[in-house]
Amino acid sequence: LIEDESDSVPAKPASHTDINLKARTAALLAEEAAAANEVKSRRSSFADMDGGRHDDSQSGHIKADISEGTEVLSKKKLKRLSRPTVAALKQMVNRPDVVEMWDVCARDPLLLIHLKAYRNTVPVPRHWCAKRKYLQGKRGFEKPPFKLPEYIARTGIMDMRQTVQDKDADKTLKTKMREKIRPKVGKVDIDYHKLHDAFFKYQTKPKLSIHGDLYYEGKEFEIKLKEKKPGNLSDELRAALGLPSGAVSLRFSLI
Repeated sequence: LIEDESDSVPAKPASHTDINLKARTAALLAEEAAAANEVKSRRSSFADMDGGRHDDSQSGHIKADISEGTEVLSKKKLKRLSRPTVAALKQMVNRPDVVEMWDVCARDPLLLIHLKAYRNTVPVPRHWCAKRKYLQGKRGFEKPPFKLPEYIARTGIMDMRQTVQDKDADKTLKTKMREKIRPKVGKVDIDYHKLHDAFFKYQTKPKLSIHGDLYYEGKEFEIKLKEKKPGNLSDELRAALGLPSGAVSLRFSLI
């Protein structure tokens, strides 16, 4: 029997999944071809290198002899060689008077000098590089007793306290134990108007250090030149200079 063309089943159109599969297979085939070409090129380059090894053997011996003669510097030596000298660092900065010998060891010496020369910069305490401990030299030093300020001593509180201590020294042990259990208040009778005037009228400002003036060992033993005035000659200095005791030079009297 001959089938008519009209009776045959029509072909199905290609779906989206079939198109995607074909594209993926084509991409995989292209990647495999590129990988094969890369392997061939690597093999050819390795063959060329093997042929050139024999030619480079003699030059390799010469390079080895040269490397044996030269010394390889360590990181520590390279760091020392890269440091600037103190004289060179003073020439590079605007304030060479603040440059110290250990400033060249900093990671950024120029930034360090800029910070040290900045206005109102507090310096690092000088005992940071000392080998002995801080205040080690004051171990055998006898500390003087505390002294009351002059405006408090004028109230007479020290004399009153001394009389109370003298009375307590004459008491028996039984009386002292009784006062510990039942203490008495108001032993020191002081005029509160006098105490008020001492703190609010006659109080003087204590001597304070200025901004950036740090304490260091032995600072209290140094001569304070700010308290000295030209023209105020002591008796010892007058005797050493051969001046009379009451004579004052005209030059110093005009100051």
